[in-house]
Amino acid sequence: MERYLTAKEIGEMIGLSPARAKAYLLRKGLRPINLSAGKRCVHRWQESAVLELLENEHNKAQAARKTQRPKKPPKQGLRLSEMSVNDIYALTQRTVLQ
Repeated sequence: MERYLTAKEIGEMIGLSPARAKAYLLRKGLRPINLSAGKRCVHRWQESAVLELLENEHNKAQAARKTQRPKKPPKQGLRLSEMSVNDIYALTQRTVLQ
C-alpha cells in the first residue's frame, strides 16, 4: 500500500514550514489527495510522487550547475606594485573633502 505524507512531514523532509511546503508542491503541479472529510480534513501527498519531484528538481539543478561561467576580464588599472614611490606618496598625501 502506498504511503501518504502530510504537509508537516514533507516540510520536515525538505526543511520548510508546512504552509511553504504545501505551496511548493502546488506550484510544481503536485495535487494533494483528500482521504477524509470534515473539520479535520488533512491533505496528503503520495510519498513516491514527492520523492520523484524532489529527485527531478535535484537533477535539474545539477545539470544547470555544469555550465561554466565566462571568465572575468582582468581589471585594467595601475597596481600598487607598478607605481613609483612618488606616485604612492602623492596618493597618500591628498586631502579628502568631507
